[in-house]
Amino acid sequence: MFKNLKMEVKSVDVENKTVTLEVINKDLALDAADFAYNLKYSYSTTQLLGMLDNDDFINKNLNPLIEKIDAAKMQSKSTEITLKIKEGKKNLVLVFDDKSEDAVSGGALSAIKSAFGV
Repeated sequence: MFKNLKMEVKSVDVENKTVTLEVINKDLALDAADFAYNLKYSYSTTQLLGMLDNDDFINKNLNPLIEKIDAAKMQSKSTEITLKIKEGKKNLVLVFDDKSEDAVSGGALSAIKSAFGV
């Protein structure tokens, strides 16, 4: 999903501890929605949770999505996001919210959340 993600640092605000990025990825919203709706209507939530560690299930269901991601077109325009920076024990951590996660995922996050009513 992130193989084609392109990011450019636009600015760093040390005082407010933020970094502004311009990101662009493939347009993955429709493919992610199809994937999520297919899973939702084929399996119960309990079944899905029970199969998260089943490699055969994961491969069977993810391979068609991977093919769709490979075939997807890049988004027509980039999105600017601003991330907060927090200090970890040994590093700096970028803090993503739903908007920024959706931007880097090519719209996949909001599509999947919508399919599952989140």
